[in-house]
Amino acid sequence: MHHEVELIADVSNSNEKNIYKLKQAGINLHILNRNTNINKGMSYLSFIFYLLKLIRKNKPDCVFYITLELSFFGSLISYFLNTKKSIFIITGLGPFFFKNDFKYKIFNKLQQYSFLFLSKVKSNFYFVFLNSVDMELLCHQYKIKRLHCKLIHGEGIDKLEFRYIKREEDVPKFLLASRLVQSKGI
Repeated sequence: MHHEVELIADVSNSNEKNIYKLKQAGINLHILNRNTNINKGMSYLSFIFYLLKLIRKNKPDCVFYITLELSFFGSLISYFLNTKKSIFIITGLGPFFFKNDFKYKIFNKLQQYSFLFLSKVKSNFYFVFLNSVDMELLCHQYKIKRLHCKLIHGEGIDKLEFRYIKREEDVPKFLLASRLVQSKGI
């Protein structure tokens, strides 16, 4: 089966070689860079409206929103779209999910109500999680129905399969390339 793939992405941190590879693969790229010259609130609003405009223009059957932040934006946008399916891929909850600052609490409440309202008015969406801990936490806290959730084997280490074993040999060295945030276990 052949699929037409449209990609809407911020390419401000991409190089020409990777953009060229997308074109060679037959992927149509629509550039959506965030405007950092205006305040954050206006930047988010302009980003959401332009994303909505691009999705309406391309009329996709299915839209994948990757990361919790884009899933939130996608849940807002999905009220105004007639796509067959919206899939929200939660790669991790991110550090802002656990912060107690007022602005993060407000953002989390907005997400909670947006996802809750979405489940009451739409049925053509799924949340895809990469780990069970995030799925349990988000489904519980945001009241997302299990029938709208899928867990896939994503990234991370299965602690049941890779149990701690005391080794007699030299201490192994590991490298973690990541942002320095508590939600990643650092």
